[in-house]
Amino acid sequence: MRVAVGLCVLFAGFSAVLSRSFEYVHLEPGQSTSIPEGWTRIERVAPDEDLKLTFALKQQNVDVLEDLFWKVSDPTHEEYGHYLSLHEIADIVKPSNETVAEVERWLEGSGVTDCSTIITEDFLECSMPARTAENLLGDIKFHRYTDGKRRVIRSEVRYLVPRHLKDHLDFVGGVHRFPPGLKLKTAESKNISSPQHIGNYPTVIRERYNISKEVGGKHEANSQCTPQFLEQYYHQGDLDLFWRLYGKGYVHRDEIDKVVGEVPGGLSGIEASLDTQYIMSTGNNITTWFWYTAGRHEQQEPFLQWLIDLSDMENAPLVNSASYSDKERTVDPDYMNRINTEFMKAGVRGLTLLFASGDDGAGCHDNKHFEPQFPSTSPYVTTVGGTAFIKPFGIGEEQGYDISGGGFSNFFDAPDYQKELVDKYFKMSDPEKMPPASYYNRVGRGYPDIAAVSNHYWVVNNIVPVPGVLGTSASCPVVAGILAHLNDHRLAAGLPPLGFVNPFLYQNPETLTDVSKHLFLTF
Repeated sequence: MRVAVGLCVLFAGFSAVLSRSFEYVHLEPGQSTSIPEGWTRIERVAPDEDLKLTFALKQQNVDVLEDLFWKVSDPTHEEYGHYLSLHEIADIVKPSNETVAEVERWLEGSGVTDCSTIITEDFLECSMPARTAENLLGDIKFHRYTDGKRRVIRSEVRYLVPRHLKDHLDFVGGVHRFPPGLKLKTAESKNISSPQHIGNYPTVIRERYNISKEVGGKHEANSQCTPQFLEQYYHQGDLDLFWRLYGKGYVHRDEIDKVVGEVPGGLSGIEASLDTQYIMSTGNNITTWFWYTAGRHEQQEPFLQWLIDLSDMENAPLVNSASYSDKERTVDPDYMNRINTEFMKAGVRGLTLLFASGDDGAGCHDNKHFEPQFPSTSPYVTTVGGTAFIKPFGIGEEQGYDISGGGFSNFFDAPDYQKELVDKYFKMSDPEKMPPASYYNRVGRGYPDIAAVSNHYWVVNNIVPVPGVLGTSASCPVVAGILAHLNDHRLAAGLPPLGFVNPFLYQNPETLTDVSKHLFLTF
């Protein structure tokens, strides 16, 4: 639900703005503004071209929200599962009247009047000509860039806002961040040193994780979703062939139940095909959403847009599996903290957010430091890593997969729910086999939280069965479907959904094993 905002300022207030001597500050000093590898600048944006920017207004009572987040997510707490509605959350975090007035006054003083907000009132999305946007943000310059497939509008010049707005704005979206994202690999595209497997398809995965043929979603209030961001679309024709090839022996839905966003015709994306086919295979017969966020007018940040839309939808899907990450060091800490608040808002509503951990192992920066990924490192989401079958035939034991992203955050401390197990991990580790201590932050948030088989998946893409698809983008929807089944059992028993699942996982390590044994729960 978008609500138009009327930016009306009294003459006296408007005159005060004009006469004020502004000092300017950077809001995101730690945000990288360099052009990422693979992107090329094309042209300057025309002065009268319409742009859309997002203004993240400072929220109130974030400490109250976080306290609620931990209480409703902790199975040992009396408030566990006592979730709030989106409107109740809005009453907690919506910006102060002063914040709204100051930001609107600033925008109005520059002629920006075409704005809308959302239910929680903590984001303003405003359209304006490029020349207005450039002047508004300290005389920056917008250019158009491409990576050969996508086109975005960004600025390589850091933006500025009046100093007095520093206490009222967290960041301005649509200015710097280029679309990142996990890139799926195939067996032919990368020399993988871990053991190979002849092929994984739904009945293999279901047998491995003890999802019997009798298991299938039954509760009408249950739901699962695969958010997509990077020109990734699904096709019903791919699903039809996938079910004909791999849908035997268990009940499943033939079609996506709900599509959010515009999914055009043309070629489907292998990421979208993988996600939809396998979340519907492990989370079989559960209401499934496909949520596509393209970003608007080329310049909007798709990941940010999805979070904004999530905070504007009262009945959102309960389990969400996303394959999206960026290098933690390239993202401003204040931006990450604000995104963490959006994750907390989701958790307090009872939503489960899963993110793939990445496909480059621990990564490497300057040959001296590992490269943690965000939002994989967020303490407020569940991060899914990857394993591989040890033997190339059959369905047997697993081991850690060498491409699976993992490590420790350089910005976020280890949350309480994982400290005991992380300490145990270090005590059990052979010091001679550990990397140099200078490579990573030992007291940081460790990830992933859970893992599943992530290699040699069969996927139907553009009506062609494709073998050897691999990555944590495969394991993430598999785990999401399993958690969706847990929600189905809980809802049928009159219990609330799982919500943020990490405290439950870490409090119940006996439901999980190391990667040489069964991964998850028996149904």
